Parts: sequence; C-alpha cells; structure tokens
Amino acid sequence: MSKKCHLIVVGFDEIVLNKYLGLVDEAIKEEVLDGFSIVDLAKERDEIEKRLARALIQPEKTYYLQTPDLLHEAEQLAEFDVIAREIQSRHGAVKVYIATEVSYHERYLKYCVEHGISCLIEKPVFLPQKDGKYCPEVMTEQMNYYVEQAEKNHCNVSVMTLGRCHEIYADVVYNMIKEKMLKYQAPLTSFHIKHAGGVWNLHREYLTREDHPYRYGYGMLMHGGYHYVDLLARFLLLNKMIFPEKQFEIAFTSYAAYPTDQNDRIPKPISERFDDNCPDWWQNEGKGIAWGETDITSTFCLRDKETKRVITLGTIAMEQTTPSVRTWKEFPDKLYNKNGRVSNLDMEIQLSTLFAASVKCYKIPRDDGKFVEHVPVKPHIITRANPKLLPDEEYEMKKVYPEVYNSTSNKRIMTRWLRDEETVSTLREHLPVMKLMQTIAFSLEKQGESVVADF
Repeated sequence: MSKKCHLIVVGFDEIVLNKYLGLVDEAIKEEVLDGFSIVDLAKERDEIEKRLARALIQPEKTYYLQTPDLLHEAEQLAEFDVIAREIQSRHGAVKVYIATEVSYHERYLKYCVEHGISCLIEKPVFLPQKDGKYCPEVMTEQMNYYVEQAEKNHCNVSVMTLGRCHEIYADVVYNMIKEKMLKYQAPLTSFHIKHAGGVWNLHREYLTREDHPYRYGYGMLMHGGYHYVDLLARFLLLNKMIFPEKQFEIAFTSYAAYPTDQNDRIPKPISERFDDNCPDWWQNEGKGIAWGETDITSTFCLRDKETKRVITLGTIAMEQTTPSVRTWKEFPDKLYNKNGRVSNLDMEIQLSTLFAASVKCYKIPRDDGKFVEHVPVKPHIITRANPKLLPDEEYEMKKVYPEVYNSTSNKRIMTRWLRDEETVSTLREHLPVMKLMQTIAFSLEKQGESVVADF
C-alpha cells in the first residue's frame, strides 16, 4: 500500500471528470490520497470551471499555466516546477496523473522521472518530437532514457492503456493463449488484429481540431492505435516462453489513408448531407500539410534474427473510416465522442497446427432516442483445436461473454497505481511497444517497402 500523498492531475478533460474522479474520491476516503490538485492551461479556464461545476469532488486548488504554446517547453515546465514544489511543500509526497493531449505528454513525463515523482501517463506514452515536429526517429532512444531515469530515481511510472487489465483481452484471451502455449509447447504462429474505430471527422474539422489533431503530422498510430500495437506486442512476446534463447526481429510493410483521401471514401449522397463534399480539398485547403494518417493496414513477420526462420506471420489494421453513429454536422458541446465513434475489434490467434482462437468485441449503442457515450462491449470467442491430439480440447467451442466496459481496464490500472500495486503496465513493460510503434511509423514513411527492427 502506498503512503498517503497528494495527486496532481495535469489536464482535466471530460474523461478525467466522468471516468476517474470517482477513483480519486475512493482513494481519498481510504486515505491513500490526502486530496488532489489540477494543472491546466490558462486558455482552458472557462471549460475547466464548467467541468468542476459538475464534478463529484473538488480539487484543493486549480493552477493555470500561462504558457500555452507547445513550443515553449522550458517556460511551461518552469511554471509547473513552481507549482509542484509549492504542493510538495504543503503535502510532502506527490503523484502526477498526465492526462494532457499527447503533444504535451513527454515534457511532464521527463519532469517526473528526473525528479523521482511517480506518474501515470495516458497512452501513447509520448509523441516523439524534434524542433517541435513529429519525429519517430527518436522514439526508442528517448523511451530508453525515461525507463532508465524512472528506475534510477525509484518512481513508479505506469501507462494507461486498454488491453493490460481488460476483462476479455487480458483476463480471458491473453491468459488462455499463454496457458495453451506452455501446455503444448506451441509457438504463436499467426496473429491478426483489426480495429475499426468508426471515427468520422469532416474536412473542416481536420483543419481546426486541437484534441486528436491530424495537421501536425501524426494520426491514428499516435492516437487510439497505441492500444492495438500494445496488444500485438504482448502476444508476440509470448514466443519468448517457447524460444527463450532466440533473438527476434520483426519486419513491417504498411499502407495508410489520409484526410486528403477522404472525399473519395465517403459516398457523395452522405457527404453532401453534411456539407462535406469537397472534391478539390486535397489541393486547396488540405494542400501542403503533412497530414497524419486516418487508417493503417500493416503486414508483419516475426523471425529468428540469426537464421531468418519465420515464427509468426500476421497483420494489424487500425482504421477509422468504418461504420460510425455520427448524425450531426457540428460538434456538440459536452460530448467527448464528438465523431460518433463506435468500435469493433477482431483478433485471430493461431498456435501452429494445434489450436486457434477467434475473438470479436464490438459495441452497439442503444437506440432509445438518446445518444449514450458509455457503451458496453459485446465479446464473442470461438476456439478450434485438434482433440485427437489434445484430449482436453474440443473441435470447436463458442462462448458469448457478458458485456464489459473498456473503461474498467483503465480504472483497474489507476486504482492499482494509486496504491503502488500496478505491475503489468509499467513504463518498462511498454518499451517493446514503443519499438513496434517506431517500426510501424518508419514503414508508413516508406509505404509498400519492408522495414526491419530488432524486437
């Protein structure tokens, strides 16, 4: 159990308000925390105060940083340093929950690990940048530094991501595949994961959004895509149990679609209903911008680095231009799911010639006249096996699991991190994930060409 400390929440958005403030309240009641404070940008003051008017509990104090510009990192951190020291002078130990837009993650992560402050950071861990521009070339190098600093300065750093504590992806599928691999000494030979995000932005919104933006050169991979690369990394690493002495390498070939492609991908009768049929947008308003991707599909190969013998073949697709529930032309107020996203995830996992699992987790909103953001996931799993060789198995098993909420996984991580009990989503555990993220990013720069990296 952690000693009593004060929580600093950096970035107070609708997710923190609606999903995590109750966990903070529980930790205060259990005397894990003695309270919390908020740090956000001065330009967000009005929105923060509106959210606080709806909040379950109130912070001890809300601090507003006067330096809003992303490029002025030193000035912003100088302000944050004054605030952190002031809070520490009153409370002693502090923890930091980093819930900002991903562009700002790295500066606060760097501050925390260098000052020995435990932190929980939203996915992706950080957006690699150089001279203010997206730069995947520095991703692994910087991640190594932060892991080393966190361990050197004895601070507990965890990453908030979907799959690590998920009731289906982790508790059922990951544990089942791990158990079968050990039992049958079977490698994971095929892994396919496909996520349909149902995210629908209009052309004008690509030019104006500051949360989940695309115009700064990064897109799906550095947004929700992190969850599914994380799942991929975790499952591929299970092969280390079968081949503990092997050094692996992984090769990716990728393709992507971008905002400049969108007009050809949305049916004209529908885009016209949204005043969004913009056939020349790609060479007018959208011209000259290094857009981030909206949709990605990649093929990969995991192999023995020395012999080049293939162990796992697979694909990962992270697509947003998929069925959505959006019906509105303008973004509604107070709605986090502004794009009408509704997700579907499919995984196909095969263990050589012996066993396979097909997983489907999808969301269907209730059609009762109200738009509900908190929609449960419906999980289905089918397994196939060779029972003549494996007497404990059956040719086929189908199971429909009770509905779950994706947010439960994140809440588990936060609950454990607040109490210094979190062990499955530590910063070091995410080092291989960031290696895969970097490799996919490189493959997007060379679409159609193979990119190889150690794994």
